[in-house]
Amino acid sequence: MSLPPPHPPTSTKEAKRLVRRGRLVAVTAWLISVASVTPVVTARGFGGLFGELWFRVLVCVGVSSVSLGIARVGQRRWIEGQRRLAPRAADVLGRDHRAPVLYLRSFADDGRLALPFEQAQVHRSISEEELLAEIFTAAGPVIALGRPGEELPELGAARLYVDPTSWQGTVGDLMRTARLTLLRVGTTPGVEWELRHAMSVLDPGRLVLLLPFGRAGYEQFRQSFASLPSLPPPTRLERDADKGRRRGGLRSVVYFEGQWSPRLLTIGHSWNQSEVSMIRKTLRPLVARIPPASPRAGSAPGWYTDPGKRYEHRYWDGSAWTRHVASNGFVFRHDLAPESTR
Repeated sequence: MSLPPPHPPTSTKEAKRLVRRGRLVAVTAWLISVASVTPVVTARGFGGLFGELWFRVLVCVGVSSVSLGIARVGQRRWIEGQRRLAPRAADVLGRDHRAPVLYLRSFADDGRLALPFEQAQVHRSISEEELLAEIFTAAGPVIALGRPGEELPELGAARLYVDPTSWQGTVGDLMRTARLTLLRVGTTPGVEWELRHAMSVLDPGRLVLLLPFGRAGYEQFRQSFASLPSLPPPTRLERDADKGRRRGGLRSVVYFEGQWSPRLLTIGHSWNQSEVSMIRKTLRPLVARIPPASPRAGSAPGWYTDPGKRYEHRYWDGSAWTRHVASNGFVFRHDLAPESTR
């Protein structure tokens, strides 16, 4: 059962005003911080107005510290406004008729996933979840279950709020209709159930595992799920030292081919590329590997994968499957078996 989101009753106008004010405060604080350096680097400190060098340095450090704190406050207001403007999953699916991308994770990781990659003073750096939503929106609208009791949704995937007592049924239904399921692996019982259920109901190409640990953690994960298809050894994974990266951030990705043959992709670390760039470089090619989705009611007319699996494609007229099919560049006519439409 879908529940209304527990957002505070804030109008769109008020939320946009909060975003503008937060951005203005952050930028103003940064300008003050930059201006405070001028008396230090100026040889005479504006004619001695600011006194000796030690005093100018002291003033610069004090002003910069205060402005940095003010900038952080502005950024928090900025983010709060954006969270209040975050669209609901129902609204997103109403506008975008493509099959969705389902993002699953442990609710316990939400706080970590919402942290920005960089602590910038002027611009607002994106979080891991926002980056995942940016990348996989090319495949379909990215949705996720909202954490029970949260006051505001985190930025990234559009939230769907459900009854906590029936979440497994909802997740199962969403998996079957999603073009892709992204599962950020964790240690909670809920994530374990999601992984086992996904591998029992999904085609191999419609599941991607996001792994937030190094070699030791990956080896432990392999042992915990020994009954599932064997995962590749962590030969290319770095050891658990973070090496300049955020603790708990993405380290590798597992996708599947054929009869659940796993493939491990390592998210590298480079001195001249940011963590965001490395994640984009690793994950974007996966979008092209995702199998075509079957249309939902209201989807645009076009050629989609034949649900009867006899031909490569079958034409969808916007409301139902037609007799027109295609394989190897040739078009035929063939009725769809009734059981294939379910």
